[in-house]
Amino acid sequence: MVGGTNALVDFGVFDLLVWLAPTRDAAQLVAYNTVAVFCALANSYRWNSRWTFRGHAARRGRAARRQRLLYTLQSGLNILVNNVALALVTVILNAYKLLSVYAANNVAKATAVLTASAVSFIVMKWAVFRPAAEPVGGAADPG
Repeated sequence: MVGGTNALVDFGVFDLLVWLAPTRDAAQLVAYNTVAVFCALANSYRWNSRWTFRGHAARRGRAARRQRLLYTLQSGLNILVNNVALALVTVILNAYKLLSVYAANNVAKATAVLTASAVSFIVMKWAVFRPAAEPVGGAADPG
């Protein structure tokens, strides 16, 4: 569900920008994509910290600051992966011009979203919202 709302925000902002100023220029599309991804990442943090990874989200103190820092780093990686994938697919699709501007941009966007989402989920699960480690030496289970 979180992924679905992220996709709606991401595609919605991207398509709005493309609708307002259509382009096939990869650099301009990367700028549109950066704005769209930033909006989706803000939505993602809100819902992932409060719902998906609720049991592992730190609320205060050092742990919360650490999570925010890791999420920010993950977000930067997401934007980078997203923009590189979008630019590469845009260049390939522009070389053939078989699709309309809108269709080509959305194929590139979909490829970018799928690629970056897979990377982001792995990073969030294993780094940002990972369960707290057991104490060194392990705690004996009295039961």
